[in-house]
Amino acid sequence: MKLALMKEEDLGFVNYVRNNITTRSQLKNSELISLEETRQWFNDTNPRWLVIFDNDDKIGYIRTSHDTGQTICCGCDIHPDYRGKGFAKNAYKLLIDDFYSRGYILLWLEVFKDNIVACNLYKKLGFIEAGPMPRIVNDREYVTMVHVR
Repeated sequence: MKLALMKEEDLGFVNYVRNNITTRSQLKNSELISLEETRQWFNDTNPRWLVIFDNDDKIGYIRTSHDTGQTICCGCDIHPDYRGKGFAKNAYKLLIDDFYSRGYILLWLEVFKDNIVACNLYKKLGFIEAGPMPRIVNDREYVTMVHVR
């Protein structure tokens, strides 16, 4: 497995994975979005987005946002055919090490609390829930988790 900086030509893959019902049902905006909206999302978040590869196959991506140079929000979406095989875990491990080596002091993410698989993964990676209580988004509890070294 390897990570590579995302290029504009990778956005079709991002759009496909993001629009899969099993992916978008776990996002704040669960609506289908066009490729042009995906481009806008990519450009608006001032990202350092990465494509996750298994050999030469694109299997997922990591998206970042709210980058202050010291803190950053990250998220990961894996193509449904590759879920449950450890790719997200390995990608996050590489990402976490990379961000800390570049001087970041806080990594954070947001997740629906009922997304048990993702929450368990984040806890194994060292993330903990932050804040006084979950927010309600789309009638579901939505929490912020921060990485603790």
